[in-house]
Amino acid sequence: MKSGKARAVLVISVFIMVLSAVSLVMSISGIRKADQTLASLNEQLHSLEAQVEELKAAQEETDNTAIWSVSGIDASRKERDDELAEAMMNLCLTWDSYDTYTANRQSFLDTYFYSEHFIELFFPEVAVTEPTKDGTTYNRIDMYDLNMRYNGMESHVVDIADDGTYSYVAFVSAVSHDQYGNEASDQILFLYDVSESGQIGRIDAYTLTA
Repeated sequence: MKSGKARAVLVISVFIMVLSAVSLVMSISGIRKADQTLASLNEQLHSLEAQVEELKAAQEETDNTAIWSVSGIDASRKERDDELAEAMMNLCLTWDSYDTYTANRQSFLDTYFYSEHFIELFFPEVAVTEPTKDGTTYNRIDMYDLNMRYNGMESHVVDIADDGTYSYVAFVSAVSHDQYGNEASDQILFLYDVSESGQIGRIDAYTLTA
């Protein structure tokens, strides 16, 4: 009987050891699988982060493409045209003396294509008096210390020609002063075209405020 009991105890002990070994192996295997899973998740996370960065980088181009698809307007082209138009408007509407006015006027005449109406109304030649005995001349700009400053615009595309020319209407603001400290805010409606190569033409304008 003792021998039988001893044998039973031995069998039970061996069985317990086998179970312990199996549990240990399963535990180690589980840890390895968990490590592998974590490594796989990290790889997927890095991949997703890279995809997000690519999407961010492409977002601006996507937005521009969407604008083109819906309206036919190339957003980057309009941005370029606005920069060209603002340079032109600065030339017309920013001056602080007879000399800067006449220099800007001549540069405008040499550079752009414009309507006679525009020149007569917004960029006329300023009369100068005959020289006095001491050679002094007078003009309205310097006599009254007149000056003007371009103050911004809001442009809109109103037509796109087959040759790629964009036609614009722009609401432009400017501020003018005189020697007495009087200030006037001018609102002007500009009309102009910009060719595909960047040439501004058919410039005209109308005052929106008296």
